Amino acid sequence: MAHRPGPVKPLAGEPRFRLEWSERGPAVEKPSLTRSEAAALKRREAEILARLDRLRRTMSETKALDTLAFKSKLFQEAQDELRRVQEKLAGISED
Repeated sequence: MAHRPGPVKPLAGEPRFRLEWSERGPAVEKPSLTRSEAAALKRREAEILARLDRLRRTMSETKALDTLAFKSKLFQEAQDELRRVQEKLAGISED
């Protein structure tokens, strides 16, 4: 039988997460976001969605390939940022 460690003790102050052991292995319990953090993330999500919509519209109007390539890169970066924000809102991300 494997050694099952107890909860991790913080070095100082309040811990950002707590590590416990379950049948599947270590399980991390993270605190939920505060209302102000969630509101800020929701605003950021709305800003990113608006930016994606603007990029989508301008990409359909653009004919130059170099401009399309640049806007495509910006679109991909915005999608990645949106995914990170939504994961953080869902409590998945560690950041």
